[in-house]
This record gives sequence, structure tokens and C-alpha cells, in this order.
Amino acid sequence: MTKGTLKKDGWRIGISGSHCSGKSTLATTLGDALRAEGVQVRTLVEPIDVLRPLLGQTQPPLSADHIYYLLLGEHLRRLEQPRNQHMIYDRTLLDYAAYLHTEGPKNPHLKAAIEQLLPWYLGQFDVLFFLPVEIALQLDGKRPHSEQHRTDIEETIVKLARNLGVKLIELRGSVEERTDSAMQHVARVTRGNIH
Repeated sequence: MTKGTLKKDGWRIGISGSHCSGKSTLATTLGDALRAEGVQVRTLVEPIDVLRPLLGQTQPPLSADHIYYLLLGEHLRRLEQPRNQHMIYDRTLLDYAAYLHTEGPKNPHLKAAIEQLLPWYLGQFDVLFFLPVEIALQLDGKRPHSEQHRTDIEETIVKLARNLGVKLIELRGSVEERTDSAMQHVARVTRGNIH
């Protein structure tokens, strides 16, 4: 659980990890499991999926800096959801910061803005799940295809969280094992009441 107090009438779950670590799958299966328990929960897709249609229409194509600024805006916009809802966030600003540190543009203003926002942003979540790289890399043309790159992103996520004193709950195993473990953590954090 991150810093801040848990709201009884709603909570936010963030899922972080490198690409192809199972975040979207967990967001879906955890949402389904919570709904099966009677919880009205919304799952927010990762920001790049929201922006992808826009990115494909811009001519000339946007620069890497422009894309990173749009992603930052989308991460912040997703926090506009009312606090009385049950929400699952596929990806967090922690992931974004890790990608920016590892591969992003060398824009010092953007990096400084992210570093200043991260403590506040992560404090908006009641649970932060972290998925280590255990799943085979899927080559879909949208994601980098280097195993070393995935490892670099993973290590940077862990390092940033540690430096900020943010507790990540690591989930390992099969999809079912991760989902079961996530359900147990959510029940604990919500004091046994996930309804």
C-alpha cells in the first residue's frame, strides 16, 4: 500500500511492469474476478492505447518529445476519475518514468517534471502491483523486441520505486496465480471487504 489513507468508498489499483509482462492480462482477469465478487470496477487501458489513434493521424509524425508529453498528460488525465470508484490502472507513471530514463528523449525539463510528480502521483494509489518479466516476449511490431531492454525497464521501475520509498507488491506465477494473489492483496488492503 502506498502512502496516504485508503478511501472506504473507492480505491485505485495500479499495475506496473515492463512491456509484455502481463499487465493488461492481469488488469482484465483481476477486473473479472472482482466483478464476480460483486465489485463495480473500471479498468483503464494503458495510455499509449488511448493515444495510438491520434498518433497515427498526425502529419508530420510527432517527435519523441511530443509523444512523451502527450503520455504524461494522459497519465494525469486518468487520475481525474472520481475517488469513490473502484479503478484498475493498466500502467502507471512509474513505468513511464522508467521508459523515459532508459530510452526517452534527453529533455531535462520533462525528466524533472516527472521526478517531481511521481511521489504525488503514486500516492494516489491504494495498491501498486509490479509484474516481473516472466512471460515470453511477443513480437507485435508495437513494442521493442530486446530482452535486455525489458530487463532494463524492469530494473529501473524497481530502482525508482525504492528511491521514492514506494512499496510495490510483486506478483509472480501463472495468470491464475497472479490474479489469486492480487485478489488476496486487494482484500487485505480493503480490510477484508472488497464489496
